[in-house]
Amino acid sequence: MSYNICLISLGCSKNLVESERILYAVKQAGYDLTSDIESADIAIINTCGFISAASLESIEQIVKVGKLKKDGKLKYLIVTGCLVTRYKDDLLKEMPEIDALISSSHPEDVAKAINSLNGSAKLSDIKKDESMVEYPRVLSTPSYMAYLKIAEGCNNRCSFCAIPYIKGRYRSRTIESIVREAEKLSQNGVKEIVLIAQDTARYGIDIYNKKALGDLLKEIVKVDGIKWIRSLYSYPEAITEDVIDIMANEPKVCHYLDIPIQHCSDKILKSMHRQSSKKDLTSIIEGLKEKIPDIVLRTTLMVGYPGEDEEDFNELLGFMNKMRFDNLGVFSYSREEGTEAYSLPGQVKDNIKAAREKDAMLLQRDISYGQNSKRVGNVYDVLIEQKISDGRYKGRYYGQAPEVDGCFYVNSKKDLNIGNFVKVFTKKADIYDLEGDVCE
Repeated sequence: MSYNICLISLGCSKNLVESERILYAVKQAGYDLTSDIESADIAIINTCGFISAASLESIEQIVKVGKLKKDGKLKYLIVTGCLVTRYKDDLLKEMPEIDALISSSHPEDVAKAINSLNGSAKLSDIKKDESMVEYPRVLSTPSYMAYLKIAEGCNNRCSFCAIPYIKGRYRSRTIESIVREAEKLSQNGVKEIVLIAQDTARYGIDIYNKKALGDLLKEIVKVDGIKWIRSLYSYPEAITEDVIDIMANEPKVCHYLDIPIQHCSDKILKSMHRQSSKKDLTSIIEGLKEKIPDIVLRTTLMVGYPGEDEEDFNELLGFMNKMRFDNLGVFSYSREEGTEAYSLPGQVKDNIKAAREKDAMLLQRDISYGQNSKRVGNVYDVLIEQKISDGRYKGRYYGQAPEVDGCFYVNSKKDLNIGNFVKVFTKKADIYDLEGDVCE
């Protein structure tokens, strides 16, 4: 039977790649794809269950789509992703609108499940993926950029994080496999590749017995057609000298790093089981700025972790002021069942966490504006992503990652093509965005 299938992808870019693989498997099985849930016969929801807020969003989406099924507008509902891995039994018990729970690690199983649906019984097939199979995918990103997952899972045991329990141990793909995919992406018009994993800096540690991100970058830069290569989610202490060297000397590798540090207080870092001290972090960040003066650094901070007092928080604000990250996200600690931090004493009240998050982000607004202001007067290669109006476009320079950072507004007397690079003279800076004119 022919079905129209709509897939809703929630959560991070790593989850998006899994969704793209599912789309390919479903399409290969002979089903039609639609982005319109109202015209779909079957809905697939690829959930996120990393933290409570993400789990709640996933559940709300299931309920919303489940109502369409109840109203007769949808035949079947399949749920996959992290929420399924984490809360399979609860979903089976509490959400009768779901027809099948399937592991997203095996896209072909999602397609097979469609053939088995009969409306009389729930299917549950949750497998733990211990391999890194190379799956084709249907890209859902703009034609000129794509995420490229280089590893799955995590061997770090941060006290607050459920990812190792959801995704399992760290598993790298081979360099050959990744390069093959990069070549295919380039042949399809992709110009920007964004490398992703739970920790990209530890790529290869399991299969090559060393951190091999540098070796991987040296091979990807050889792929014709790729103009930008950027790496997200690199734990700072795992960044190697060869990665820094190739970033400094290879034009294709963006001078951009996302280095989640979470905190700077040694007391908090130790409780979190992080592998860097405040002294280490200071040395790493200052070293990166010294070796690559125009590097753009993004990080993630957590406030309200158990035991964090005002002294710890003020220390964090001082560290932010000193390090001056270009882009920074602040998140309140989420108390997650099954993690070590869940049962720690000194749980911080929600109102205090919210206040600290607000204060940190207000400080970062000033820092980001100051960092952006330094770029006025410079010329940058800008990737054009959208035409806003006649003579006005929106794009990104190397210091802006897709989805998480600001944008670059471009003024041009000539028509510009989406997905092309143009040189832009920077005239104006905002908190997160830049603006400039195309160089004549």
